[in-house]
Amino acid sequence: MNASSHSAPGVLGDWWGEAECWRRQEAQEPWNGVHANNRANALWLHDDPWAALEPAQRAVDLLPDHPRVWCTLGNVLQDLGRLQEASSAYQRSLHLHSDAATAFNCSKVLMGLGRFEQAYRLAEQRLEKPGFQADRPGPRWRGWPEVRQLWLWGEQGFGDVLQHLRWLVPLLQQGIAVRLELEPALVPLVEEGLAWAGGQLQVQPTQQTPSSLPPDSCHGSLLSLPLLLGGAPLAGVAPYLRLPAIGKQLVGPASAGRLPRIGLVWASGAFLDGHVLERDYRRKSLQGRPLQSLLNALAMRPLELVALQFGPDRQAPPWIGGFAAELPAAADFREAAAWLQQLDLLISVDTAAAHLAGAMGLPVWMLLPWAAEARWQLERSTTPWYPSMRLLRQPGHGDWYGLIQLLLAHLDVWLSNWPKRRS
Repeated sequence: MNASSHSAPGVLGDWWGEAECWRRQEAQEPWNGVHANNRANALWLHDDPWAALEPAQRAVDLLPDHPRVWCTLGNVLQDLGRLQEASSAYQRSLHLHSDAATAFNCSKVLMGLGRFEQAYRLAEQRLEKPGFQADRPGPRWRGWPEVRQLWLWGEQGFGDVLQHLRWLVPLLQQGIAVRLELEPALVPLVEEGLAWAGGQLQVQPTQQTPSSLPPDSCHGSLLSLPLLLGGAPLAGVAPYLRLPAIGKQLVGPASAGRLPRIGLVWASGAFLDGHVLERDYRRKSLQGRPLQSLLNALAMRPLELVALQFGPDRQAPPWIGGFAAELPAAADFREAAAWLQQLDLLISVDTAAAHLAGAMGLPVWMLLPWAAEARWQLERSTTPWYPSMRLLRQPGHGDWYGLIQLLLAHLDVWLSNWPKRRS
């Protein structure tokens, strides 16, 4: 019952065109809720939740006992910021049919509503999603909580891993020996950044062919720790990545009279192996002419701009200024952290760099799309996840220019106080 694309993964599908095809089908068979659901799903993938709402509601009217249509409605309502209604739609879908993907979607909405324990309990069903690649097969958490050794592995994106490292602190302080498998780019950062917590932490790169575990081992995902330990978002440990200051200057001289040094990350991780991931990348990334406008505006202000962009989006469009420095293309997260330590502020879209700065307790302003991830909740400028983070949101759907104006207004106030901040 989903709209299907003829595009290969990672290639933008013509979702508006597909929606038009399903609209014509609806006109011929107005009693067929499948067509309405497919049109709603195509419009949702086209990133037009307002247009998707009417066919999504029609689908549930025509097929009230079909779980898929309730899930589609939940997706649309979530993007519209109607989280309580989205939760009800997902719960209705799950009541009709247990589905791991729907449960995971519902868990995100519950996170946005602040119902953390219920959210993390439901999120565990992600491990049962078809195609989910867990580094280790079950059974998981054998012998928990009476264990002295744990074998943990990361999953999902870099930002998710960085956000959940906080739950290692109480384990290490309780004397539990932890072996953690992560993407290689994270290993040096985590080894050094969590050394302050004491205990026995061994961090190693994720193995393509994992070695076998002892039959009595206790292992599981790092992202499952909140459910086991409780206390989201685990206040009292921030900053939890604590790195010694490096001696050499990577960005520029630290003179007393220098201009403020501001880092910029404009694009989120380009994970394009699925249409939903591609949609999220397009929604969260500042690109093209809006990015060019922001760069030009920053070039006219008294500051040193440092490019901290990772990945394939490192090349900025032409603009009137130049970067004071640029993070090397081959940098890992430990090197990125060293650059962050020498900045006065990071401005970043919703991506791993923002999580890194927040985990280090460094000032970061995060630029959020209007339909932001539910973890950032609604209409908030602060987040319990990172006390040093300020959230700046698009005033309307896709309104990057409106967000840029908001950012510049905040930045001008921040710059006017720079001499006081430096004194």
